[in-house]
Amino acid sequence: MNQAFLVATAMSELARNALYHAGGGKAVIRCRTQPSAMIELEVCDRGPGIKDLEKAFSEGYSTRGTLGLGLPSVKRIMDRVMIENRPQGGVRVIAWKQLNC
Repeated sequence: MNQAFLVATAMSELARNALYHAGGGKAVIRCRTQPSAMIELEVCDRGPGIKDLEKAFSEGYSTRGTLGLGLPSVKRIMDRVMIENRPQGGVRVIAWKQLNC
């Protein structure tokens, strides 16, 4: 499948989560060339946070009655995902995808 399509899908899911669970947030896409070509996605919000970060990546886990496929799909699509509850409130997610150029 096309890398651009997959990365766009991951960003769409992260942005949707910020909107749905936190009322919005900030989304940034960065292109990195060092040490190799990659895309970095970062989404931050000021919502209530995620009580169980490990469970949030489990297929079918949802706190709002959805299918619970969002974060697990981001984890499958991207090469690396970091998620944290921020001390000042909200969630920060950074995900990286190595590019085949």
